[in-house]
Amino acid sequence: MLATILKSKHIILASSSPRRQELLKGLGLDFEIRIKSVQEDYPERLRHFEISDYLAQLKSMPFVEELKPNDILITSDTIVWFENKALGKPKDNNDAFEMLKT
Repeated sequence: MLATILKSKHIILASSSPRRQELLKGLGLDFEIRIKSVQEDYPERLRHFEISDYLAQLKSMPFVEELKPNDILITSDTIVWFENKALGKPKDNNDAFEMLKT
């Protein structure tokens, strides 16, 4: 049903995440993957979901000028919030191991 509703739309997934791609495929949606590099920095005052919301909006900015009226742009971000702190992407295997231990 969703695929029928969105048939006239051009869906753009701005993510290389295999899980996000699998989700859209599972919904029966046709989509295009477009990736644009963005520096994923955020203001330190942000907390919890505010960080992922901010980063998802930030990822949409490079697309603004090129979107057409029938385009739907999907961006997303995931953040791990643990003990009142955002855990970023690990720098290397040792860093990843230390994160997992916490």
